[in-house]
Amino acid sequence: AAMVNIEGSVFDDNGDEGADGFSDFQVINASLGATIAVRHSTFAANDATNTVFNIDPALGSSMSLLSSIVWDASSGNVFNGASGTLLLDCLVAHESTSFSGSNVVVDNPSFYDIFSGNVHLAPSSPAIDLCQGIPMNHPLDMDHEPRGWDDPENFNGAGVFDAGADESYINDVIFENGFEPIAP
Repeated sequence: AAMVNIEGSVFDDNGDEGADGFSDFQVINASLGATIAVRHSTFAANDATNTVFNIDPALGSSMSLLSSIVWDASSGNVFNGASGTLLLDCLVAHESTSFSGSNVVVDNPSFYDIFSGNVHLAPSSPAIDLCQGIPMNHPLDMDHEPRGWDDPENFNGAGVFDAGADESYINDVIFENGFEPIAP
């Protein structure tokens, strides 16, 4: 059976609801005993036709989804109706009726500009300092900045790690040009 590890990745604007002749059923589909592990990743505006993830229970397919953001209402529910084994912890999601997990926040993750593909976390993001440290293969975020920076302007959720592919350093910037912050 296939084993896939995804860490620090962004899945954004990958489908068009089947308009181009491709099915676009899910963003990730696991079947026939496949095991998917996703950490510190962001899923946004993919326009799948059925659901974000399909983890088929056939032959024990499974998924762990940790310290991630799934803000993809255009793709439907996060999970389909019947799923294999799921381990879910520290998520910011657009819904939580299709699954259960620990430390799940249903709220807008406040990206800088989702319409242009900028999924950096804005200062008001509920994903900042939301998660505990989990074992990681790559301790750097999508901008090659270290994970686990404790933002002094945000209340820690379960820890100091940010959910998703971006570790926000927005409140640790050096001010230039008349003390105006430089956007990421």
